Amino acid sequence: MQPLQDDQTSKALLKPATVVPCTTESDQPAQWKLEFCQYKATMMLGTGELKFFPFILNGEIYHRINRFTGCNSVSRSDEVLLENFTERQAEKNNLIKRRLSDVITKGFKNVCIVLDKDTKEPIKGVCHDFAYYLSLGLSNFESPRYDHDAFFESLPNIKVIEFTGEQDLRFGDIVQITEQPACVEHKPLVYHSVVYIGDGKYISKISELDIYFQDLESILDTTEARKKGRLRVIRETDTL
Repeated sequence: MQPLQDDQTSKALLKPATVVPCTTESDQPAQWKLEFCQYKATMMLGTGELKFFPFILNGEIYHRINRFTGCNSVSRSDEVLLENFTERQAEKNNLIKRRLSDVITKGFKNVCIVLDKDTKEPIKGVCHDFAYYLSLGLSNFESPRYDHDAFFESLPNIKVIEFTGEQDLRFGDIVQITEQPACVEHKPLVYHSVVYIGDGKYISKISELDIYFQDLESILDTTEARKKGRLRVIRETDTL
């Protein structure tokens, strides 16, 4: 192609706006399908060995969702299609899918404000805070940090039930790993919170760090304390 001459350049600049291609701002958001790799990867963290499922978005393989920026091959206006997730309780599921899409495209810290209970200042947010955002829709709240049972009691329609196996889990259920209680009155320490997303997979924020897709075996393998712990499920009562 020959370069434009001066008079041609002027004419090109004067073309009506209707023939100028749309900009990305005026286009509809791009949609990308989330696909899981069929293998697990392994890396070492300070808490031990972490196993997880890599995933593919827009042709790029990721190991994790960055807590600050999400995934860099998608833009903040894009939408991530979560077609393979278990389809149950459609309205609630769609809300969770929308929140997870926002985490992937924008980063967790940009969609959820977690406050320190004492100072009321924003903090990074740990695994529990991420689970409460994703499953329960809490997007601006004080982190319970340690007293999770009192936190649940302060929320309407929340049920704590025994983990009876993945066959009884529903999409969006929070699964928590707790210590073994010494007695009935003792409120157990909660080690970790994850959210079940179907097909034997969970999404898990590692402490104040990034977000991974894992299975229950990999989650329990992370530390010896978790292996000796107990599992329980947090669910909204209107989904029972």
